[in-house]
Amino acid sequence: MRCDVHQPIWFKLLLSITYFCGIPLYFCAFYFLINRTSKEFSSFRNLLIMMIIGNLANDTYISFLWLPRFYLPWMAMCSTGLAKNFPFGMLFLNMINLVYSANLIIEMFDQRMKAVLMGGESKMTRFVTIDKYMVLIGSCSVLIVQCLCRTYMTSRELKERINATRGPMPCEAFSDQCIFIIDWTNVYCVLLVALTMVFSTNAFALMVVCATTAYKKLKRSKVLSERTRLMQKKLLNILVIQVTIHTILLLTPMESFYLAHFIDLVHPFWKDYVVYFNTTLLGMHGSMCTLTILITVLPCSKKNTAQVVSLATTQLTTKIGN
Repeated sequence: MRCDVHQPIWFKLLLSITYFCGIPLYFCAFYFLINRTSKEFSSFRNLLIMMIIGNLANDTYISFLWLPRFYLPWMAMCSTGLAKNFPFGMLFLNMINLVYSANLIIEMFDQRMKAVLMGGESKMTRFVTIDKYMVLIGSCSVLIVQCLCRTYMTSRELKERINATRGPMPCEAFSDQCIFIIDWTNVYCVLLVALTMVFSTNAFALMVVCATTAYKKLKRSKVLSERTRLMQKKLLNILVIQVTIHTILLLTPMESFYLAHFIDLVHPFWKDYVVYFNTTLLGMHGSMCTLTILITVLPCSKKNTAQVVSLATTQLTTKIGN
């Protein structure tokens, strides 16, 4: 019997509403970064624009192309969006987005650290540069190994094995729209988990090293003016907030899904509520990150706040009118 996977209408509507409500934020962010940012920070601004473009792409493919549905405790990850026939491709796009965001944030941390050090502490700068390339190589390795896992993630045999070990799965989990990420009996899948953990740990550690080095330098610097020191500290704070938002909205849903590989999450709370909550977090991650960029990058004055609200209202009214 063929069973297709579908999302409830109310949930599709919810994701669509959150997506279109976030569009004005992107217009505002592009407008202010391009037209109102000081030329002194043009390179940092360009990286932020690249981040926002990635955020918009992330929201679009998750809300419309992928629209993932998770079945717990069987760890099934199903595609129900426009690209429902390409569940592995959608998971691969998600990994590309993670790699893109991580390397972009590392580049921004590296840029801020070098700006604060002003050519000093060459050993630290050299170490960060080398480790930055190591992270890039490691992340590319993760993508390559994930491609090698495609056959096992989509195999009928894996679904039958999980059905036997975890109890009867719903009919939908056997659909071609669903894949299973981890097969502990396959060397490529185990290697994928190991490389992902190493890459994630290394990337996070590198961000911490860059941030702490820059903060310490700012604290004891006698060369930088008070205005410059405050501005550099503000830019560092922006990056720390960005990492926090990315961690909460991107990693939390995926971590709870990976947790199901070790703990049987059979309570109805997980199956009826958490799975929808996780998908919502993934779908609104980009707009929330963009909102934090708007709030933290712009000077916190009443004039700028009024401009943001006015421009967002105008864009939203235009969308509704069309």
